[in-house]
Amino acid sequence: MKNISRREKIIYLTFVALLIAILLLSTITDIYARYSSTITGSGNIELAKWLFKVNDAGEGENFVINIETSDEAKVAPGSTGTFNLKLENASDVAAQYTIELSEKFINTQIETDTIKIYTDSEYQTMIDLQNNVLTGKLQSSETKVITLYWKWVANEEKDQIIAENYDGFTISATVTGEQTTIVENENVEMTIENK
Repeated sequence: MKNISRREKIIYLTFVALLIAILLLSTITDIYARYSSTITGSGNIELAKWLFKVNDAGEGENFVINIETSDEAKVAPGSTGTFNLKLENASDVAAQYTIELSEKFINTQIETDTIKIYTDSEYQTMIDLQNNVLTGKLQSSETKVITLYWKWVANEEKDQIIAENYDGFTISATVTGEQTTIVENENVEMTIENK
């Protein structure tokens, strides 16, 4: 056999000692790392649906206002009547609504101040169509029918011009519904506000 020099023995023993140290270190590491966990998770949330309707018409659709009269089918100065706006919030969230009204005689773009619109059947609370809008709030899944009252206020000079030139009048409404929050005990009744 070959004689191993002292230097080779030291290198050999160092190599063996290093190998033993690496094996011991990996064994100890395995002992302490036996318990480990990797956990992942996820959550889903459903989006609230939004569906706001006026007189059964949804977004992008035109709705019809059925104007009731105190007389038969024709109106004249002094005539009165009603019309309803059915607001339906079929959403999962509360909604705030704004109603902007206008009136004009058929075959013209001219708005007059002859037809007045009121919020009460006694014709006491008038809506200034030029400066006011109606606002209110609806809870989720709430429907509200708003009855408004109209009256042709007699004015001899204007009435004669109207009678000679026009066949009737139109009441128009633009209703906007927006998502909102309702604070507990908040008054959600309809109010008249400035535009």
